[in-house]
Amino acid sequence: MGQHLFHCLTHEYLVVHIESFEDISCIQFNAVSENYYFCKLFLYSLAENAACWFKQLLSGFLTSWDDIKNSYLNNFLDDDVATL
Repeated sequence: MGQHLFHCLTHEYLVVHIESFEDISCIQFNAVSENYYFCKLFLYSLAENAACWFKQLLSGFLTSWDDIKNSYLNNFLDDDVATL
């Protein structure tokens, strides 16, 4: 995932990062859900300010991949540029 790290820079695309992360991370082992892997691996796709943001989230606050994805987009997406 090293070349796909999100650094919270203005030229990076949030939605593209999410799509790339999901494509790279869509591995399942021993019937463990995709949701579990996305939640566990997402931190490793972040760097610098974005990684600090993720680590500061309250434990248990985000309980699913959808929660993490929505919180990430809401935190870093500029409302003026929001086109989902």
